[in-house]
Amino acid sequence: NRNPTELDKYLALRPNHEVTERVRVVGGMTMEVCLCKWWASLGEVTVDVEVSFHGISAAASGPLHLHAAPAQLAVHTPLRPQQLAVTGKLNRLRKFYRPTSYAVKALHAERDLLPLGRQVCELELTYSFEQTEKENVKVTPRPRQLYDVLYDSPFDSQMWSLFDSNKQLLSTGDALHDYDATVPKGKYTLKLWIKHDSRALLEKLKALEITVDFNLSKELVAPVYSTLGAALTGGTKFTGGLSLKGSRTVLHVAPPTEKAPGSKYGDFLIGSLKLSEHKQEIELVCRVPQAEADEDEPKDKDDKTDEVLLMEAIRDAKVKRLTAMRDDAKKADAFASLSAELIKAHPDHLPLLTEVLLKHDVDGDAGEDATKTSERCSKAIASANAIIKAVDVADLASHYGVKHDTADPSQKKLCKEADKRKEALIDALLAKAARLAELLQAAPSGELKTGVTGGGAIPA
Repeated sequence: NRNPTELDKYLALRPNHEVTERVRVVGGMTMEVCLCKWWASLGEVTVDVEVSFHGISAAASGPLHLHAAPAQLAVHTPLRPQQLAVTGKLNRLRKFYRPTSYAVKALHAERDLLPLGRQVCELELTYSFEQTEKENVKVTPRPRQLYDVLYDSPFDSQMWSLFDSNKQLLSTGDALHDYDATVPKGKYTLKLWIKHDSRALLEKLKALEITVDFNLSKELVAPVYSTLGAALTGGTKFTGGLSLKGSRTVLHVAPPTEKAPGSKYGDFLIGSLKLSEHKQEIELVCRVPQAEADEDEPKDKDDKTDEVLLMEAIRDAKVKRLTAMRDDAKKADAFASLSAELIKAHPDHLPLLTEVLLKHDVDGDAGEDATKTSERCSKAIASANAIIKAVDVADLASHYGVKHDTADPSQKKLCKEADKRKEALIDALLAKAARLAELLQAAPSGELKTGVTGGGAIPA
């Protein structure tokens, strides 16, 4: 039951058997207790019910936020004496991600057409994140702006899928429930699809932020103190004690002293502050502080001349300009001219070839004729072939055939470069396979045109 004001519970009662259930309530409100016999239970049943109120009231309407200074929380026991057992623990690392790319397209002209001619469109958002721990970690993606809404949602669909670096599907979920996946160390891609008949509304969501929670292998302790002085100086911790009826206790919760693996400034640590043995908890949220200033790591010596460094800087600036023009239809000619110029000067530069592939590897519009489909797919295949040709597959295979000491800066740099080449190669092969399949589907009994599957000139 997802209604926060109701609780449904099934109890199996034996003769002379007692069952105790604890329910969280809100003071000053009316509580209704309803009992109903299970439909398959025959005969009459006599049940005695006793309701007693107890608990600890905390002056916190929401999560308790921990920052540089300890957070203060007042708790009191208004109903009867209560044993306090206070522990603060943080067990999840929350990171925030913006889309690396987005696309809005109209869906099937007949299947996805609503009354009054309203065409359903789909927004596809792509996110990238990395799991840096050696052991497997449970991750939980959440599109929080869409979270916990399904039938009352203004959108037609809100689905996501998680892929590893080899494009293998790992998990799929929606915006209503939490779906987790246990993943090893590596880079991952999450795709989020949102449907609506208003393209303008979907365009507004192109920068939609998501969160990914990483379960920590070791919980971090948020120490609790009875005085502010003890919290600031790291004095005697408060663990609990008997709180008399009507008494008030002020707690000071300090942020953890340990650092969570993989955490960076701006991330959140999520956990709970337990007040008693009866699972009465308050959510803890701790922002990861800025790291202490360390000495700059020694940079690798670069033997390149100033002329070469200047040329590479100009090349990278032009590639960055291509990225800005890629999705602008009005600047298609400018993109073609600049990309052709760069490809002539730098035919093996992978970031450049990847930009050209992203430009041409797109889905066709609804009702696209066969000629345009063939032209579009051929450009994408030629762009993919250029990347496949630029990557030395044998050298890449030999690199991944042995283990590397990533503690060595030179080896670490080598592994990063190899990972980039591998990702570019996988993306190119997938794009080529998808467009070849599209061409074969369009003409299953025919033959592909000469030059489509091989190398050749790269389209601008």
